[in-house]
Amino acid sequence: MLYRQQDGGPRSAGIQEHLAGCPACRTRLQVEEQFDLGVSRRLPREEAPAALLARIQAGLGREAAAQEAGRSRLWHRLATGALAAAMVAGLGLVTLWNSSSQALPGLAAGEALSESVHRPIRGQLVCVGCARAGADMDHQRACLGGGDLHVTGLRTPDGNLWRFMAGEPIHEYLEDRQLRGTWLEVSARPYPAIGYLQVAAVQRL
Repeated sequence: MLYRQQDGGPRSAGIQEHLAGCPACRTRLQVEEQFDLGVSRRLPREEAPAALLARIQAGLGREAAAQEAGRSRLWHRLATGALAAAMVAGLGLVTLWNSSSQALPGLAAGEALSESVHRPIRGQLVCVGCARAGADMDHQRACLGGGDLHVTGLRTPDGNLWRFMAGEPIHEYLEDRQLRGTWLEVSARPYPAIGYLQVAAVQRL
């Protein structure tokens, strides 16, 4: 029964090619197919009892319901875990903000920073990434930018480096790299935990 189709699918091209050129195998295959056909016709066919069908359908229904309940519990656990992780991350950010000790010009040691307060802050426009690397101003003016670090920011006299939030009055100073080195005074709301300034007004010095 080497050539009999076990899964009801088409025979491979190699078998078909062999059968086309081998009369003996073709004859054997025909005998086997006729045998299978005869057996299948003579086998008695009985309908399953209605009670058995009902039990099978009920069992399938219970299995489907159990799988759906399992999926619901899984999604609930995932959602709960994601919410807990978000809450922990939020608490961590608040803790980081409250524990930040980054000083600002004119800000007394230990004085709390308020997000609602704009402060006058003086500093020099620099390329943040280049300034961190200690590059001179000519190099900073030539820097074409790249990534999150090589952007125009503000270096305050205490050496802190700040980046600017987008869409603010400072924007016109950020597009021209030749303005790096310029001193400014900005009225800004500082976010020390993330190193950003939200600028409300700019004055060139």
